[in-house]
Amino acid sequence: MITIDKDIVLIGLQADTKEAAIAKVVKKMAEHGYVEHEYYVAVIEREKDYPTGLPSEGVRTAVPHAFSDTVKKTGVGIARLVSPVIFHNMADKQEELPVELIFVMANAGGEDAHINDLQELMSVFSKKRLLLDLMNAQTTQEFADIFADCDSYTEEE
Repeated sequence: MITIDKDIVLIGLQADTKEAAIAKVVKKMAEHGYVEHEYYVAVIEREKDYPTGLPSEGVRTAVPHAFSDTVKKTGVGIARLVSPVIFHNMADKQEELPVELIFVMANAGGEDAHINDLQELMSVFSKKRLLLDLMNAQTTQEFADIFADCDSYTEEE
């Protein structure tokens, strides 16, 4: 189960591009010991070849990540944007998606753990009501609490 650290959740983030948004999240993650600042480069490079935008219902999301030795401990840095930024669709690299919630995933547990966490996040992204509630969270603690309760949401909601 992925646990969200409220200290690496950015609510109301201003960014003009996905690169700027990812940079701000990675900076916050680095400040709290999750990654080294160089993790940003690995994420951006991977994003070029393997985009991470998801056309999730209700709220568009992205899950930029990379396999990198700059990850110190497992965590997910999150940005809830004031205005969407453009990511390319994971399933169709040509399609642009206006993304509002960015989950920068960093996993120190190896490839299997990384894939498990990614699958868990994909399950979260299929729950429209959960994503809408995350968009309405007023504080980083409320955001983390809603995420922690994600199993109480169904995909139909």
